[in-house]
Order: sequence, then C-alpha cells, then structure tokens
Amino acid sequence: MFYESKHRILKALDQLKELSALGDRQVMVGRELTKQFETIYRGTIDDIILKLKGSNILGEFVVVISSK
Repeated sequence: MFYESKHRILKALDQLKELSALGDRQVMVGRELTKQFETIYRGTIDDIILKLKGSNILGEFVVVISSK
C-alpha cells in the first residue's frame, strides 16, 4: 500500500505494470478517501489505468496491491 499524488499516479501504475510479478494482480486505487468526492477503482493495473486516463485526475491517491 502506498500514497501517490495526482502528478505521478499514472506513471506509478505504469511502473507497477512493468513488474511481471504484479501485472495480473488485483489493485484498489482510492481517490480523495474520506472526502466528499471519494472514488474507489478496483481491477487489474491495466483496468485502472484505462479508467484514470478517461477522467480528470484530481486529488490524492492510495494504491493497495493484493498479495496474490
């Protein structure tokens, strides 16, 4: 689990995708947790990258990677 800013979230997810051991793991990305516009994204790294690229990236992000 780690925190990422709006400026680096896509780059961080791309770097995780490059790690072959993590490419197919389930990931949860939370945006603006505990705030009015909280958003939760779940799926593979590729799924989440597609969802984030199609939206306006604002806020702070928490990334949680499943253990297997």
